[in-house]
Amino acid sequence: MSTLSIIAMITPREFLAMQGKTVLVIGVGGYCQRFIWDVYKEFGIKIVLVDPDDKNLAISKVTSFIEYDFLSHQTDQEHATCIIKILKEKGITIDGCVTFLDTCGPLAAIICRQQNLYGPGQEAAYVAKYKGTTYEVLKTKDQTKQFIVKCYQMNTIFDIESAFSYVGVPAVMKPENGCCGAGVKRITDLKQFKVTYENEALTHGNNFTLMEFIEGTQHGIELILFQRELIASFVTDYGPTRKDRFTETAATMPSCLSKDAVEELMTAAHKCCIGIGLVDGVFNVEMKMTSNGPKLIEMNARMPSFYIRDWVLICYGIDLLLYTFMTCLGIRPEMTKPVSTHQIMGIACVPSVHKEHLSKSQTVDLFKDMDQKGIISYHQLSNSLGECENDGNEIPFCSLAVIDQGITKTKEKLLKVWNLIGFNTDSYDVKLFLQHF
Repeated sequence: MSTLSIIAMITPREFLAMQGKTVLVIGVGGYCQRFIWDVYKEFGIKIVLVDPDDKNLAISKVTSFIEYDFLSHQTDQEHATCIIKILKEKGITIDGCVTFLDTCGPLAAIICRQQNLYGPGQEAAYVAKYKGTTYEVLKTKDQTKQFIVKCYQMNTIFDIESAFSYVGVPAVMKPENGCCGAGVKRITDLKQFKVTYENEALTHGNNFTLMEFIEGTQHGIELILFQRELIASFVTDYGPTRKDRFTETAATMPSCLSKDAVEELMTAAHKCCIGIGLVDGVFNVEMKMTSNGPKLIEMNARMPSFYIRDWVLICYGIDLLLYTFMTCLGIRPEMTKPVSTHQIMGIACVPSVHKEHLSKSQTVDLFKDMDQKGIISYHQLSNSLGECENDGNEIPFCSLAVIDQGITKTKEKLLKVWNLIGFNTDSYDVKLFLQHF
């Protein structure tokens, strides 16, 4: 993105207000967030990165790097105090603080509060980090209780029978922390529940939430908030997941839902953000649209990952990364209601189905070549296939998307590309995944 395109996206006042400002970023993030370190300089800001890994690839790209282990067994409050002390010793004054990691949300929020900076809010960041806590808070509020289904927090195996009795089946068991469907399991009976809990606890610890299974279409809502005001929001539709799995399969933006349904999702997501106390930033809310309206799946007090930033940029000309930095610097975005100019639709490639193809270097080379020629929009989400698989859980290795005008044309174009690359298998029914689009 050029400086001219950034100036076209925001007002001259907003652009000038960002110049020379210093933002503290907590945590380097994953492979799919690597674009941050190449893009931020175009906004005219400086970045001070704090991370335990002194060999991460971002070090050579940021303005300053502080090696600090915020993963050690200290409280976030203690870590915040240490980081602020290090900044002072180095003579670094920060104008904003953000993180792109769920695990670092409370730490970044504490630093914001202690330094009197704009941010998500300390209590809100803590609530958003824990799924069960998010549900418990929202079900007590008149504005949000209609979006919450039955759920029960579990801290030991002795909570299983109480959780099962309260929630019933079908249900979903999910770790209190985590994303991308890792550790999420469908529960159908008590015996299976006990075995599943014991198995997953070995990987994800003892803290889980059992949640009523929600029937409906799944959607991601990205929101830009400033002082709790909704500046803009964007809705992505997701295809159904495979049986007994919760890994993403397909997606499209803008949403295929009616205008009223989209507005309903946006309003519900905003109410949930306000309900847990989120104040400033770019946030992600996942919901299902049911026969009884929107129901919450989970919330993330950070900018969305994977390909969503690029999709919003393609469809609406809005850069969520830019607005993440703007809001943390206390710059209120001036924006008319975004209007989409394109339809984008994509399919996720996963190791459990596509490993044989993806293991060949020429496959990824082909995808990159097709991307350069404008045939597809290719996003590699992990550095290697090995990073996508862990103890029976997986995340997509990449997303293959196409851009066109309108749902029908875009869907037809995507199916043609999918057939062209020869990834069709009986176990990965792409037409099923695209059925709601």
